[in-house]
Amino acid sequence: MKARYTDVVQHPSQELMVFSYGQGYYVVKTSTGEIIKQVQPSEENKTSGLEHFRTTTFSKDGKYLATTGDDKEIRVWDTTNWEQQSARPVLKRINAMQFTKDGSQIVEADKFGDVYVFPTEVSETTAAEKQEEMKKNKPIVGHVSMLTDMTLSDDEKYIITADRDEHVRVSRFPNGYNIESYCMGHTDVITNIQLLPWAPNILATVGGDCTFRIWDFVVGKELHSLQYKSYVEKYVPEGVDANSMDPIVMKMELNMKDNIAVLSFAKAPILLVLKWDASKSSFEFSSIVETSAPVLSFGFDIEGNIWTALDDETRVAVYLRKDGSVSRALCYC
Repeated sequence: MKARYTDVVQHPSQELMVFSYGQGYYVVKTSTGEIIKQVQPSEENKTSGLEHFRTTTFSKDGKYLATTGDDKEIRVWDTTNWEQQSARPVLKRINAMQFTKDGSQIVEADKFGDVYVFPTEVSETTAAEKQEEMKKNKPIVGHVSMLTDMTLSDDEKYIITADRDEHVRVSRFPNGYNIESYCMGHTDVITNIQLLPWAPNILATVGGDCTFRIWDFVVGKELHSLQYKSYVEKYVPEGVDANSMDPIVMKMELNMKDNIAVLSFAKAPILLVLKWDASKSSFEFSSIVETSAPVLSFGFDIEGNIWTALDDETRVAVYLRKDGSVSRALCYC
């Protein structure tokens, strides 16, 4: 592994982790650290200078991996052999995407504030025909500002979208013109939203205002807000974002091993660990994990250990979780 990785995603049921670096990706077996597949761009893509693998996601059953990037295409890969199954153009660069539960569709949110739905399988047509098909597809949700994240509710009755202007909107799916509620309260950009896997009726949201909030999203009611600035501010360099003086969350991941939330921050060499308190139905501060460099991305393996992509020569470090604590154990340079 010689590149710095910008996205890390875990296979939903196997000991596999995908590390993408813009121009390709590696598939790693997490039980051994062995690289079992390396996908590299074609010669044409190598010379284009575009990052093709900014955003990656698995289908719920792990059968497919979807990737997208600056080239404004969604590529779908068969994870049994890691061969590309299809590619389709999109209008704008995608910031978030997700398969539906049955894997038949891909829902994507773009930088211009729109959400589109595409079938996973692409018919054999020419590039020009694909472009025409794309233009005919209409968005199901539209915001007036850039979308930063989205997710489908567990029953797929709702699509939840977050934007740069502090809004979280809950709309009916797939008829997004029917707005169910808003989750209002953040005072800065919202960067990540996720449903709690152990309580999928509750939504967690984070961003640039140093609050971790949870919601009854169907009615738009805030259930709890945790201020975490005092725990992380000393690790975050000044001037990270010209529009905000506060630490900005780059990624949030939730794990059912012991019901924790882990946050990484822009240009900060830490992970913030929050613990779910079932008696209060809220999160509380657990610990700060110091890393050797800023965390570019991270993910949980099947055992709940944290695999981090770091912005230094270490590149990948694994933090083992045991008895409620997190400790650095392995490096893959």
